[in-house]
Amino acid sequence: MGQCNSNDYDVSVKTGDKKGSGTDGNVYIALTDEDGKRSSDFKLDKILKDDFELGHTDTFSVGNSSGLKHITQLYIWRDKTDDNDTWYVEKIVVERCKDKDQTIFPIHRWVPAGFSIKLKEYDSLLPQHDTEQLEQRKRELEAKQIEYQFKVNLEGGPAQIKDIPVDEMFTKEYEWNLMAALGKAKLSSEVLDLIVGEFECLDDLKNIYGALFRIPDGMHTWKDDEAFGAQKLKGCNPAVIRLCQQIPDNFSVTPEMVEPFLEGQTLKECLDTKKIYIIDYKMLDDITKTDDRYLCAPLGLFYVNSRGKLLPIAIQLEQTPSENNPVFLPSDPEYTWLLAKMWFNNADCNYHQSVAHFGTTHILMEYVCIVTNRQLSPSHPLYRLLSNHFLYVIGINTSGLTRLLAPEAWVDRNMTIGRAGFITILSRAWPKWRLNVEGTLPNDLQDRGVDDENALPNYHYRDDAMLLYRAIEKYIRSVLTGIYDSPEKLVDDYEVHNWLQELRSPPEGPGLNGLPEKLTSVDDICAIVTPLVFQASVQHAAVNYSQYDEFAYPPNYPTYLEGLPPRDKRARNEQDLVNALISKTRVLDVAFLADLFLSRTGLNSLGYFEVQYNYDPISVKALESFRKELAEIEEEMKEKNKTRDNTYSILLPSIVPNAISA
Repeated sequence: MGQCNSNDYDVSVKTGDKKGSGTDGNVYIALTDEDGKRSSDFKLDKILKDDFELGHTDTFSVGNSSGLKHITQLYIWRDKTDDNDTWYVEKIVVERCKDKDQTIFPIHRWVPAGFSIKLKEYDSLLPQHDTEQLEQRKRELEAKQIEYQFKVNLEGGPAQIKDIPVDEMFTKEYEWNLMAALGKAKLSSEVLDLIVGEFECLDDLKNIYGALFRIPDGMHTWKDDEAFGAQKLKGCNPAVIRLCQQIPDNFSVTPEMVEPFLEGQTLKECLDTKKIYIIDYKMLDDITKTDDRYLCAPLGLFYVNSRGKLLPIAIQLEQTPSENNPVFLPSDPEYTWLLAKMWFNNADCNYHQSVAHFGTTHILMEYVCIVTNRQLSPSHPLYRLLSNHFLYVIGINTSGLTRLLAPEAWVDRNMTIGRAGFITILSRAWPKWRLNVEGTLPNDLQDRGVDDENALPNYHYRDDAMLLYRAIEKYIRSVLTGIYDSPEKLVDDYEVHNWLQELRSPPEGPGLNGLPEKLTSVDDICAIVTPLVFQASVQHAAVNYSQYDEFAYPPNYPTYLEGLPPRDKRARNEQDLVNALISKTRVLDVAFLADLFLSRTGLNSLGYFEVQYNYDPISVKALESFRKELAEIEEEMKEKNKTRDNTYSILLPSIVPNAISA
């Protein structure tokens, strides 16, 4: 703050960092104290200074305000000078000079020429309590509903944004870094494609790592069955494995096949004691794909051994049993078993990218962001609570992933399913995905039968993610309990009921499943907000930030395989693997994108926001407690990693961003 006389105020105005945020127009404010006494009108202007530039904070001294008590309300407006100009205000802080009494007004609005905006301290009010500004709230929501319109871009999937609003565009710096990363990946891939020879053996492939790329973890362990099992518990797709209590009828596994791998136990004993787990990709059966590519719909059976390690014991690459669809076993010839694992992982990888990564983090949060902006006023406490977890998601989906999903773009070139299969898988998965089951971690773990730490040890994703889920839940509940400290406040909150209704049933496309019919308690609203914040932060980190270590070495987790999967168990050799692997061009394309774009973190860590939306005492106190708990969790995770055979650092709170940035 600046220097001013004892009866004056310092007014600090932060212009936002959005495209077109700054203004050269004339800006005015007036202040009202807790007794309703209003100040004079003040023009905010410094002679010979260019005020209100993008991303800048300007401080002004205003006088003639003696006798005002604590400021609780602010009016801000512009005259019609430069009426085509736009101005986005992030925050205004008013400080009384004589005693440093301070009032914070989070604005987060565009202030058009010729309009006056009236806000209360903290600007965090339920609509039924905001009686003085009902027309303003109504006008703002009507404008948002025009700006945030739905459009179904991917048939069968949820609607996305029709036209990207300026509020959702990247800052210049972020856009430059993002486009630079994409451009570098494309250029580097093209240059290296010219100078690197074709891969005739696996050693040729290995030679590009270390010098051209850092060595991905998967290059060291891709042959190992123990690493294959650990990949299902700590890799980039860790939420598909389920407890198996009965072998499916279409999985041609017999006790005689697998009991040699069960350390002297029978298959029935292992099923009864929760030692057998399964991954079943029935949903991938007979999907539409780009061109004539082949994608398996495999089943994989896993066993927890006496050392607590998860091991694959059987793989069937198709859903329908037949002579041409054998069950592959660890006792099969080495390269035959490796080839079966590669085709299994190719299916897993394509599912991961279309559903676990894009569908239930990126596109989910874009959908929720649109609904939130359409139905909750910027003054709504829930809007302020959620906004930090939407940062850049519409921008990244529009500017980044749209490019990757365009016809003949990255997905078409580098994934077995191509664009057509990507959309088909998403359209199958979205109607079955429920926020209260698959999207709510403790419920999901219980539903999959993998919540028992004794039965399935070394499930690092589960153990670390649960720590963060509980911390997020505690934080969210603290804030929401303060907002809705009586049931009537929730019942009377018509904005939040409209929000729920549109989440369930939007004007276009399918809605979100697994939502309550109505909101009557804090438990109801927590059961929605907690998993949404988790999906935007922790779950996205879990499925995103290990992609380079998984994808970059193709035998470990191939995005694309040539030809057909093995139809018999005869012995294969290394050349059969090389023939199935993606081409040199695809290897480079995948490695560069995973390294420079898909695995990058571009936002602040969880609980430390780029933009502060909440300043009310309840939210501030809850956030302080949340940050303290996250620091304790970080230390707990680091201690765990000291004794883990396979370290897992993806979910360290200092690494997990608040929102989806890549």
